[in-house]
Amino acid sequence: MTHPRPDAPCADRTKSIAFQSWPDEWFQKTLKGIEREALRISPEGRIAQTPHPETLGAPLTHPSFTTDYSEALLEIVTAPQIRLRALLDELEQLHAFAGRHLDHERLWPLSMPPPIGSDLEIPIARYGTSPQGLMKHRYRVGLGHRYGRA
Repeated sequence: MTHPRPDAPCADRTKSIAFQSWPDEWFQKTLKGIEREALRISPEGRIAQTPHPETLGAPLTHPSFTTDYSEALLEIVTAPQIRLRALLDELEQLHAFAGRHLDHERLWPLSMPPPIGSDLEIPIARYGTSPQGLMKHRYRVGLGHRYGRA
């Protein structure tokens, strides 16, 4: 296998690294899914302090929209797909749907968060009052105590 030059476009380098050990026939026949995480941010560019939008369903039970550590950390989950084009189309549709249902908020596009003044600006995810929902919330509170929220 030839390796792209160091100055080649990032997509070329990523493709050669990510797929070099996967036989094409294997990759084309396996189910693949994507989880995309993005922080919801306020119009001022700060981490959203609002609850998970009701228009995106309950984060504990919705198959496509949930939260991760923070109430503001939206996780978009695709269904497993064999065809890569179908997978990317679904991700695009889910992302667009979420964007239309965030009211005045936006999704932060970067992997590093926007400026954070203190740990208290990172709201811990809430999953309702069911035993499972309370357990998930308490687990995240514990993570915050052990490692900090940021």
